[in-house]
Amino acid sequence: AGADPQLPISRHISPYLPTSPAPTSAWPARRMMSRGLLMAVTKWGSAPNAPHVLLATTHLESWIGPEANGEVLANRRSQLAEAGEKVARRAAEAQCCLAVLAGDMNWNDADGGDPLEVLRATAGGGGWRDAWQAVGSPQESRATMGWNFRLDRCFYLCPPPRTGSSVPQVQPTAVSLVGKSQPPSLHGRTVETRGGKRQKLLPSDHRGLLVSFAPRRAGAGWAAELD
Repeated sequence: AGADPQLPISRHISPYLPTSPAPTSAWPARRMMSRGLLMAVTKWGSAPNAPHVLLATTHLESWIGPEANGEVLANRRSQLAEAGEKVARRAAEAQCCLAVLAGDMNWNDADGGDPLEVLRATAGGGGWRDAWQAVGSPQESRATMGWNFRLDRCFYLCPPPRTGSSVPQVQPTAVSLVGKSQPPSLHGRTVETRGGKRQKLLPSDHRGLLVSFAPRRAGAGWAAELD
């Protein structure tokens, strides 16, 4: 969410094209918004011994009004649990050193509780962590919508290596926000808010998360950082 056209996106993505088909998984039909999970396994860099990484994204159920909030919250929790379990299972199958589940989670801790509790209760999900929390909860990259809403999250999991495996452990090193300013392609354009005011038109009503990961031990022999 909130991707900024000014960012050199290809610099981050081009070396990491999927090495296997990217499966999609739709949420059950009873869900309101016809969304699902997209995940792909790729390699971290081009070195012959580069480990595999699983990247996944989803968009959980959105708030549609107080009358449906109970159902929306329940759906959101079940969607997160299903996503976490599928990602953890696929990452273990592919012997990934890192699995990332990121996107617009529409999550509010005040009524949804701790999302890590949901993820860690799933099969193989005991190691899920929140990247923003792992780098010290920097306040300047907290709110991804409005002044105080941390709706967009980046969760990550480092599956335990198999016996005899040399797969390194990975950790996030930085979390920042993108899409906070108006890019040149939108210069001068405005949009009307619900309150009738005009404001600058941005790529999204959310700000995007840019998360950097690096191996925990030096000299791993492959790309040192992944954004």
